[in-house]
Amino acid sequence: MRRRDQLDPEIGHWTTHEFYLQAAAQLAPQLLRIAVLCSPARLSVYEVDPTQQQFLAFGLAAERPYQLRLFIDEGQAIAWVKEPA
Repeated sequence: MRRRDQLDPEIGHWTTHEFYLQAAAQLAPQLLRIAVLCSPARLSVYEVDPTQQQFLAFGLAAERPYQLRLFIDEGQAIAWVKEPA
């Protein structure tokens, strides 16, 4: 996500409502952890775009069968993915 110029709402919906759920189901019982690496500019878009906020709220919700977090720092993203769930 770090280098994408535009955020396509269709892709946002597909990833959060279909792809991540299907991937989590295929990995079960192992937990799917998704670290999304974003630029500070991209995070600011998430903060002001209501459509993107909806996708993030859905994807970040605790009841999902996967864990999703956003990161600016690649080292922190890798460390989080490697942490025991």
